[in-house]
Amino acid sequence: MNCCICNKPIKGYGNNAEPVKKGTCCDKCNNKFVISARMLDIQMISNKDRKNLLKEIKNAATKEGERWNYHIVELSVLISVLTNLN
Repeated sequence: MNCCICNKPIKGYGNNAEPVKKGTCCDKCNNKFVISARMLDIQMISNKDRKNLLKEIKNAATKEGERWNYHIVELSVLISVLTNLN
């Protein structure tokens, strides 16, 4: 089975890719994109900010093979900044 985000073979059982994409993703994409997206759901940020960040995560996941990517650390910092703005 291939990852629904990066399309590379999945080792082991895989992970639920929601809310980034429907399907199963590999551990790398789970750590890089899915966990970050789920963190947004537990952060106390506005719906508008949450939607914008989810859109950015989904775009980054779509561009997985390209030079520009978000990483969990960068997203965590961004989420912290937005959380403190409210």
